[in-house]
This record gives sequence, C-alpha cells and structure tokens, in this order.
Amino acid sequence: MKYALASLITALVLLAAAHSAAADCTPGLAVIYHYDGSHDYPAVITHTYPGDADACSMVIFSWVATSFGFGQSSLYGAPVTYLDGVYTGSTSNRWEVNPAGTGPTGATGAAGSTGATGSTGAAGATGATGATGAAGAAGSTGATGATGAAGATGPGALVTSTSTPSFSVGGSAIQLDSSHDVELTLSVSISLPLSVVAGATGTVHLFCDSSSTPSTEVETVARGNTGGLLTTDTATLPVRWRVKAGDFCKITGTQDVGSPTFGVVRQRAQTLG
Repeated sequence: MKYALASLITALVLLAAAHSAAADCTPGLAVIYHYDGSHDYPAVITHTYPGDADACSMVIFSWVATSFGFGQSSLYGAPVTYLDGVYTGSTSNRWEVNPAGTGPTGATGAAGSTGATGSTGAAGATGATGATGAAGAAGSTGATGATGAAGATGPGALVTSTSTPSFSVGGSAIQLDSSHDVELTLSVSISLPLSVVAGATGTVHLFCDSSSTPSTEVETVARGNTGGLLTTDTATLPVRWRVKAGDFCKITGTQDVGSPTFGVVRQRAQTLG
C-alpha cells in the first residue's frame, strides 16, 4: 500500500499542470519538500529531471527511522527516499529553497563602470508624412513690376485684302475666308410702300456661323412707319460684323407689317491677316 501511494504521488508530481518555470536544479541545493499542508521534509536537489527543465529530482530526509508518510524508506536505519520530477512552489507536492541555508543579504556592490558605446544601429524606416499644416497668412502685395515690351502684332489686326462679296437679301450663304477673319460691312435698303392706314415695318437679319446654312443671328436693322397717307419711302441702313475664319453668312428680310422690300446697296469684305 505504501509503495502504491508513493507511485501515485510521483505520477501526480509529473502530470501537474501548474508549476513554476525555470527551476534552479543546482545539485546539492538545500530545499524543503511540501508533501501536503501538514508535512514538510528537508531535501537536497540531485539534478534536473530529464525531459523537463522546470522540474528537479531530489533526496528527501525524515526523522522516522523506517518510513515516510508517502512511502517506505529505501534503507533501514537511514531515513531517506528519492523523488523524480518535482516542481517548485508552496502547495502540495512542491519544493522551495530552505531558508535556513540562506545567509543574510550582502551589501549592494559598487556600480560598475559604464560600458563602451555600442555601434550605431541601422536607420529606421521613414515615418508617415504628417498632416498638412494650416495655411499661412497672406503676404503683402508686392511692388508693381516694370511694363513689359510691346508684344508683336496679333493675327487679324491688319487688313491684307479687300473684296466685294455677292450677298443678296434671301440669297445663299457665303463663306468669306476659310482661314482668316473678315470685317463685313453692308448697306441695306428697306423700302416702305404707300400706305393709307396700316403703315409698314421691315427687318433685315444677318446670320453667321460655321454651318453652310447658318442660323445664328448676329445683327439686325429695322425700319417702319405708323400709316397715314405716305408715298414709298426708302432708307439705307448699315450692317457690320467681324466674321470668324471659316464661317458662312447670309442675309434675310422679314415683312413685319405691310409689304416692305429689301436690297443690298453696298457691300465690302476686308480680310484680316
């Protein structure tokens, strides 16, 4: 029964899950073995338990000549026994250093000299870019710079040629120049016929854009009277427009009131270089 109990205690010691790590298994170290809460025994460490660096094997002593509370003495007349793989601790089946073999703490030694400075470590990784700071206050307005030299004459500033196009009111659209702007000057006539009561009103329209049938109205002139006994009255009105290079233009007339008639009296196209 005693041998079976000793074997059971040894198995419990080896299978215990909670134990202190990094045990000091210095051979000959004097320790106290805690069998349970009522039995403590002096012991001496013999070696580190094979396969577990956190457990020590030890020889345990007793004042009982023939047996221990956990097993028969291995020698009659020499009350000792041997346990394998015991962990450190203060609970059952643990061991602690015997305080009786520990002398008083010695005085603190003098501080050693400062060691040599180690070599500089490798540069660390570049840190993340910080947040953008707040915008600074606006600076004062600088002095006005000197006036630059006069630039070269821009395109279209000079007349390079003059021609007489063939516009007619209600006629086809005309492209004046495919690569140059053109100053178009027209004199159109609006004739108001004799009217006793209603009067007459007419409008001439100039359309210009990039389409061969332009629909963008760029200029108008109009004339009219309010009635009464009037004879036919004709007036000539100017129409002028700068036509972009490549654009088409056409002239139309609308009889707003009565039956006015329209005509082109003069026309001139000045091509700009």
